[in-house]
Amino acid sequence: MRILTYSRTNRFWFVTVSVLALALLLSVNAIGTARQQAQGSEGATDSNQKVAFSIAAKSASVSPATQSIDISLQVVNDTAAKSDKAEVEFFISRTKVASSNDLTGILSNPALPETPSTSLVSVDVAATEARGITTSSATIDTAKLQLPVDSSPAVYPLYAQLTFTDGTTHVAVTPLIWQNATSPTQTPLHTIVPLVLPSTKDGMPSTTALDELTRDGGVLSDNLASAEKYGSTLAIDPELIAQIRALGNRAPAAARTFLEKLSRTTNKTFALQYADADLSAQAQIGFTTPLQPIGFNYISKSESNVDYSAFTYSLSGIAWPRANTVSDFSLNSMRRYGFSTFLLDSENVTVSGATSGTLPDSARAVSMRNSLQSASSQALTAENETERAQGRANLIAQLAFINQSDAASVPLVLGLDRGAAEYRRVSTLLDQLGSLNWLQNAPFETVLSQTASATLVSQGVDTERIDDLRSALLQEPEIDNYSRVLETPSYLIQLQRSRVLGFFATSIGVSSPNYAQITEAYFARDRSTLNGVYVSNESKANLLGAAAQIPLQVSNDLPFTAQVYSETTATNSSVIIEDAKSKVTPIPKKSSVIITVPVQARVSSGNTVLVVKLFSVGGNQIDEAVLPVSIRSSWEAIALSVLGVLVAAFFGFGIFRSFRAKRSQSFVPEDDGAGD
Repeated sequence: MRILTYSRTNRFWFVTVSVLALALLLSVNAIGTARQQAQGSEGATDSNQKVAFSIAAKSASVSPATQSIDISLQVVNDTAAKSDKAEVEFFISRTKVASSNDLTGILSNPALPETPSTSLVSVDVAATEARGITTSSATIDTAKLQLPVDSSPAVYPLYAQLTFTDGTTHVAVTPLIWQNATSPTQTPLHTIVPLVLPSTKDGMPSTTALDELTRDGGVLSDNLASAEKYGSTLAIDPELIAQIRALGNRAPAAARTFLEKLSRTTNKTFALQYADADLSAQAQIGFTTPLQPIGFNYISKSESNVDYSAFTYSLSGIAWPRANTVSDFSLNSMRRYGFSTFLLDSENVTVSGATSGTLPDSARAVSMRNSLQSASSQALTAENETERAQGRANLIAQLAFINQSDAASVPLVLGLDRGAAEYRRVSTLLDQLGSLNWLQNAPFETVLSQTASATLVSQGVDTERIDDLRSALLQEPEIDNYSRVLETPSYLIQLQRSRVLGFFATSIGVSSPNYAQITEAYFARDRSTLNGVYVSNESKANLLGAAAQIPLQVSNDLPFTAQVYSETTATNSSVIIEDAKSKVTPIPKKSSVIITVPVQARVSSGNTVLVVKLFSVGGNQIDEAVLPVSIRSSWEAIALSVLGVLVAAFFGFGIFRSFRAKRSQSFVPEDDGAGD
């Protein structure tokens, strides 16, 4: 039960407690300040102690024909003090990196080599504000590298030393891939490009967002064009198709055009789960069949049973679960779902001498190298361009090591990060891969046709994630029951299933950035949904006459029209409620309406409390609130009497003034004859 006002006594105690709390806070702050001053007197800390310095070549692959290299650099100052100005000098080690492990060691512990080259170039960097970031750039003359020409791509570490005016230094390093104009060995690579909708706050499609994603230059439009340019396989989220089709004529023209292009593509295509829901997680929970959408009427605003997600794919039976989540149990469950080919991280499956192979149960596993997946994920999802360029450089370096190895001719598969759905970066990555003359496109059929044996490396269950998913599923029936408050309950039932599927998305995991915030936001939205329609009066009512209409403000925060009625009772006999049950009232989405309660006072003054219960048309109680009412019906007579006196006084005063004016006009002084 919610009380819609509070008394003066409560207000007094609230103010008193607030004052005491403020005093305590000020005292604690004073103690903290004193401690900081005491620590400062013992010796100042190095203001550059928490400075992070990084560099990356905008194009990691360089050939002797390249005239210059553009470098981006970044200084992150995570201290409370502004940093000094600095100078950055660049060096190259002319000893190529021998292996992926060696590169990992160099990147994880950057330090200038014992015999670096002479300075390639130096640039000045401005001071960085406290908790701030400074970005800059430099250009290196390629001729100064003086690297030996090799027949195959080689990886060299490019170093930069940041020196502040106080002498403090930081070193950053990035791989530089040196390639000849021609390479005798071609490494086959096939890319999988996901077409997935970005997650939304409430799960409802936005025509504005669809237009931005699918028009020329939009993320989805660019990703489709890049995939077609480089022969990538398209992993399509059926939710994308369903939202455009279900909107019908309300869908943006760009979205309808995009769907037509997608239906005509000659690239290989396969379906992800709806909303890219993770199949492995569903199997671990114990689903006998994958979770499916219930319907799309909440989008189409019709009672149609059309499956708007239907689409003709060129490939079938392919499952792409979240990386490193598949166990023996979940694999067997997914096999029972009807899937026969599994795209797995290399840490989740071992394939001898190939990229794809046959598992003991005759299923096919495609191993995607973890080093490539991680680097490409950074290239697509990192927060700033320097870090994304580092990801691209590391990816190309890993491919160069493979090109130098005995496995150079084995077709590789790179599945791009599905969490990058909202980023316009796929085309940049594919363009850089396409510019490498020692890579060639490998058709997906070539990858799948490899004959090798595969062994699953079973991964443990992420219990925290599974528990959160179970909680989401357990709340679904409660929201389904609450949907009776709506004019069309099926809209909320269908929307909630879509939201649940979105929470199962493979891009969400405990290891994901901001997982706690994502999970809290999901359950907060559910709580908000279960309180979506409510009485929202914010102050007590005053009854000044013998009879009145007490207004009840009812709000609907849901994205669909609600229908409610109220029942009101008084806690004492001070008033009579003439019609305790109101008429059924529609409340448009995201709006409020006023429902009036006719009451009649039985006493001239006093107080009462109205208990308001809000019901759905089906009779489910959805809210209860109390509304204090102050009765001052005697004030009506007093007010009328006062008004009568004032009116009488007004007219009396007017008559009096008129009488005096007439007397003044009729009075004429007699002539006394003066001046004769």
